[in-house]
Formats: sequence, structure tokens, C-alpha cells
Amino acid sequence: MISFVKMYGRISQVLRNPTQPLLYHNLPRWKSTLRKIDKLLIANRGEIACRVMRSARKLGVRTVAVYSDADENSLHVAMADEAYRIGPAAASQSYLRGEKLLEVAERANCQAIHPGYGFLSENVEFAESCHKSNIVFIGPPATAIRDMGIKSTSKKIMDKAGVPIISGYHGEDQTNERLRSEAKRIGFPVMIKAVRMRIAHTEEEFDGALESARTESLKAFSDSVVLLEKFVGEPRHVEVQPGLSTELRQELGAAAVRAAKAVGYVGAGTVEFILDKNTHSFHFMEMNTRLQVEHPITEMITGTDLVEWQIKIASGEKLPLTQEQIQSRGHAFEARIYAEDPRGGFLPGAGPLLHLVTPDVSEDTRIETGWENSNKII
Repeated sequence: MISFVKMYGRISQVLRNPTQPLLYHNLPRWKSTLRKIDKLLIANRGEIACRVMRSARKLGVRTVAVYSDADENSLHVAMADEAYRIGPAAASQSYLRGEKLLEVAERANCQAIHPGYGFLSENVEFAESCHKSNIVFIGPPATAIRDMGIKSTSKKIMDKAGVPIISGYHGEDQTNERLRSEAKRIGFPVMIKAVRMRIAHTEEEFDGALESARTESLKAFSDSVVLLEKFVGEPRHVEVQPGLSTELRQELGAAAVRAAKAVGYVGAGTVEFILDKNTHSFHFMEMNTRLQVEHPITEMITGTDLVEWQIKIASGEKLPLTQEQIQSRGHAFEARIYAEDPRGGFLPGAGPLLHLVTPDVSEDTRIETGWENSNKII
């Protein structure tokens, strides 16, 4: 498993740790994945669908695209060997309809489905449905998705596995006395989490912050349950990034491997930590149980193809390289272009794309897009 950085447009580096496998693969595979994949459905659209198709093509795997009414003329449809309409423009009636995707996969005789990222990539029910239909879900087991998707469950599992977690209280006893006692045990400042987070810097502030958090939670969800966590005053959101010592990188990598083993993880994923800027102590934050949107950074630095590796692992093959064979060279930047309205608080801006010109692809310039360039097709 590689951990990489959510730092768009900034320098990023990738962990090279002799104790950390790139993608965790030392666990028993689901029976349905121990077979050759020669036809693959991509349950997504845009740049990630095109990205998966390029790697599949290198492996000689035929690809099947799906599209809504809004995407009939999109690049991923043109690139695929076959394409099928799955519904109206709204994602809720097309790309998020797992039963439609499975119908297409079966009709097209696909052995596997790659979910990309977003949409159904971390949907437990969809992963289970694929397994029941004897179709390979190119991602981790549904149990890993479920366990990592529930914050309290994931932290219990990580704590048991020896992965550092933020000290906190997630218990059922919600009396003021118990919560105050737990806050003192944790040590101030503490976060009080409900609908909106409240921070109590001292014991004197605790009761007021608790009441405020409970009131908002009760109004929003008719539920006044809160949880407590130690507040990190000067945090850094860390996957693996510049400015870390070799020793700290190794500690992060070893913790990520323990996290993967604890949930029986298989495939590509990212473990995220929060790091105290002053003490450099770190704590588990979450695991993204899918291909990460920043995967091109990792690939550019290491000369690997993580999507190709995903497909090979899902077919029951071994990893193409060991961690010791992976060399990290230089750095990479990732800049993402969005359609946003700066005058409207940078909310998504909908409308037609009338003009697009990108730099030429070269050895050190990579373009990921789901649209045709105005001058050429990417």
C-alpha cells in the first residue's frame, strides 16, 4: 500500500519503506478473484474511466463503458470496446444504480468491475453484490470497506492492532458526569463531536461546549449522542509527504501495514494520519478504501502503474515488484482543474465546456482528462 499526499499543486513524495508492501496482498483471496480477467466494466466516467481503460488495454483486457444520457458523447465512451446506456443524467438514476451496472456486466460477459473513485467505489452493498454475482470487485473485501467506513469501529480496530489513535471516548454512557470525567482523563483541550465540533480548551469551558454540541445534534438528528477526542492544536494532515524524517516515514509506513492487516485489506488504498506539528506524534485518521485521486503522483515518482497492479492482483497474480525494488525519484506536482464559481463561494459551476487546450504529454508531463482537447484527443 502506498500512502500519498493530498496536496494539490504542491511538491509530493512517496514513501519508500522496506517494511511496507505497496499493495497488501498476503491474505487469502476471495474465490471469485482467482481467475483471469479478460473483460472489465468500468463503473465510472470522466478521467478515471479513461485512466483505467489505458491500463486495461496494456494488459490486453477488453473494456466496457457505461454512460448516462449526459455522457453519451464523452471520451470514455469512445475509448471503450463496448458501451452501454444505464439511465438519465442524474447519477442517482445511472452511475449509482448498482443493479444496472451488474446487469450490464453480466450481459457483456465481464469478469470484473473497476469502480474508479467516487460513486460506488466504497459502497459495501455494491461490493457484496458483485461477489454474490461472481463478478470480481476490483477493490478490497466488503468487510474492510464496512469496518473502515464507520469511524468508531475503525478506531477500535486500529487501537487493537497497535496503530496510534487519538485518545477519546465513544461510549454509551452519555451523562454529563461521565463525559466530564472522560474529558479530564483525555486531557484538555478536547473536541466534542456531534453535528458540529466544539472545542473545550479548559475544564471550565466543558459544560457550555457540551450543551451547545448536544443542542445542535438534537435539532438536526433527534440524537444528542456526542463523542470526545483529544484536540491537536497545530495539526498536519499527513499521508506521507515532504518534511518528514526517514525514521518517521518508516513509523508511518509500519503503522499503515498494521492497519491493512487488521482489516484483511487487499488492493490499493491510503491510510491517513494526523500529525502534531510540534511533537511529531501521529494518530490514525481514516483509510480510503479505493484508488486515490492522487495516484498519478505516486506513479510518476516510482515508475509504476497502480491500476495495472490492481487488475493483476484481482486476477490472483502476485505483486509485480517488492517494496525493496521500488525506487522513489524526485518529486511531482498535481494540479486539478474544476468548474467552480469564485463569486459564489467556489461552489461547482455547471454548464457546457466550450474550449479546452492542455499541454502536450511528455516524459515529465501527464494529462488525465475525460474530455477531448480542442486541438486533439488526449
